[in-house]
Formats: sequence, structure tokens, C-alpha cells
Amino acid sequence: IAMARFREAARMDPSFALAHFNIGNCHEILGRLDDAIGELEEAVAINPDHREAHTNLAIIYHFTKQLDKARAHFKRAEELGYRFHQETGEALKEATPKRRR
Repeated sequence: IAMARFREAARMDPSFALAHFNIGNCHEILGRLDDAIGELEEAVAINPDHREAHTNLAIIYHFTKQLDKARAHFKRAEELGYRFHQETGEALKEATPKRRR
């Protein structure tokens, strides 16, 4: 029922980032990670400062081994004030390739 309500909200106002965020969360809970990514990416396209959407994207991308995307959203979420659990943050930082000088 919740997803139906969020979809209706997104249909009524496609620029309603929170509706896309919530649809993405519903998909994530149901294990539909590709669908979750699509909705969460839509949320950050509408609102680039949506900290929680960047956070969820970082976690899903990390889980699905899409590390470049995970790092980008991790960085943006931190810029927006999110503080990851220490183990999650360290895992994402360790996955970052070292740059040569």
C-alpha cells in the first residue's frame, strides 16, 4: 500500500524527490535493487542535496560492488553532513584506489 501511495504522489508531481526516495526505499526492502537505484537516482537528479538518497545509493552501490558509484555518493553524502558508521566508511575508503603522484 505504501508504494502505491508514493507512486501516486510521484505521478501527481514528478519533481517530488521525496516520493522517488520512498519508492526507492520500498524497492530496496523488497530486494529489487536495480529498481531502488533508479528511483534513488531520480531523487538526487531532482534534488542533488538529498542526503539520505545519496546515503542509500552509496550503500546499495557498495553492496552490488559498483564501487566508483558508491564512492561518489558516499562523498556527496558526507559533504551534506552524513556520518557513516565507521565500518561502512572505512570499507568504502579502502575500496578507493590509491592515486599515484
